[in-house]
Amino acid sequence: MNKKTKRLFRLALAISVLSFSFCGASIAELENKDLPDRTGFKYDPLIVHAAFKTELQFDTNVFLESEDENFDVLTLLNPSVGFELPLGDNHFSADYSFGSWIFGTYNNHSYFDHTVRALAEINWTDYKITLSDFYRYFSDRAGTE
Repeated sequence: MNKKTKRLFRLALAISVLSFSFCGASIAELENKDLPDRTGFKYDPLIVHAAFKTELQFDTNVFLESEDENFDVLTLLNPSVGFELPLGDNHFSADYSFGSWIFGTYNNHSYFDHTVRALAEINWTDYKITLSDFYRYFSDRAGTE
């Protein structure tokens, strides 16, 4: 291992340990992925929920090259917010999530991800209508696996 690699590895390890020690939420996702079954702040009948996820990754070959490999530490910041509105037997819910991948050394390769989900369940005596939609806008870095 060359000097640059050792230094980056030690930095990634130190950040991971600090993140684990001081920010326990950084290794646990606080959101429930099942719409509309969410917990959160309740303002009857509206339920509002929010979550924040963070993650550190040490990438040993950022550009997936066979020679002259470049190392970097990537940080994910992922806030999300949403709501659920139950009206009798009917449910309406939506959420928005923003993912930000930030490179430590090669910050011009940082990228973002936007996700919006919506669900409506309309229940009548003899019929049930379920509508759902999913929108994602993302820009992944070039050369990823």
